[in-house]
Amino acid sequence: MMPYFQRLARDAAAPLIEFGVTLAKKIALLLFAALFLLLSLIFLTIALFGWIASLIGQPLAALCVGGAYLLCAVLALVLALRKPAPVEPVSLRERLAAAEAEERAQEKTEAEREQAARTAAEIDELVVPLLSFLQDSGLERERLAVLAGASIAKQLHGYTLIAAGMIAGFFAGRFFLRKPDNQP
Repeated sequence: MMPYFQRLARDAAAPLIEFGVTLAKKIALLLFAALFLLLSLIFLTIALFGWIASLIGQPLAALCVGGAYLLCAVLALVLALRKPAPVEPVSLRERLAAAEAEERAQEKTEAEREQAARTAAEIDELVVPLLSFLQDSGLERERLAVLAGASIAKQLHGYTLIAAGMIAGFFAGRFFLRKPDNQP
């Protein structure tokens, strides 16, 4: 009976041990990142001081770099010490209303999916005779164009399909109705 409890304890502790190892690795990596960030900040500060000192002199450069760090510190303190916006408690009625609204939205998306499936089936029914005619006629490029158009029509719905048709019609009209280059 004892080996059973040992195995049970080992199985129960395995996720905790794995979590602890992962956490230790992340903490070590974060400490290395913080160390390298601090070192880069030191070297950037030295470079900034040298550049400003070459422009306006050492005393003013020290004041500028110190002022920039003071400004950052004050900004960090203000952000850290500000009080968060109060959160009003949500009543049970509001929670129920939100859950019902979410349920209605989910039902609506299911209905939209069903409508999209019906539309895709209707498009397939309309396109199949045309595709067989184009294949029998040997018009492979046209058959592929009809397949691409059917695929696009299945993805677009309502006004987006109408807008795509209008844009395609505009460009087709511009292409087919343009004057040859040598005529005014």
